[in-house]
Amino acid sequence: MKRPAKQIEDYDVVRQTMSGFDCLNHNQSGDPVKVAQAIIAVTHMEQEPGRLYLGVGALAALKHQINHVVEEVN
Repeated sequence: MKRPAKQIEDYDVVRQTMSGFDCLNHNQSGDPVKVAQAIIAVTHMEQEPGRLYLGVGALAALKHQINHVVEEVN
């Protein structure tokens, strides 16, 4: 992403946040081709799922959320 040469001071916080993400760019885990294939496959389903969990951490995050909801209910 190109950034302007002249910076507006009011946006310093946003700039710092974006700079933090710069180091992550092109270092994401996973396979973007597999993600695209999964999304396309869902579009061809007769009944698509309400949610689509993709990626290495998706199942762990889902289990964590389920446990959190169960704890709230109890």
